[in-house]
Amino acid sequence: MKVPKLKNEVQRIKILWQYDVLDAVPGESFDEFTHLATLICEAPSP
Repeated sequence: MKVPKLKNEVQRIKILWQYDVLDAVPGESFDEFTHLATLICEAPSP
C-alpha cells in the first residue's frame, strides 16, 4: 500500500521536531498510545 504525501508534510515535520519526538527513544507509553489511536481510527499500524 502506497501512502500519499500530505500537502502539509513540511509543516507536520516541523511540529514533530518542536515536540522533540522524531529522535525520541521509543517508549512503552507512546507505543500504547499509538496502538490505542490505531484501534479508535481503525487505521493500520506500521
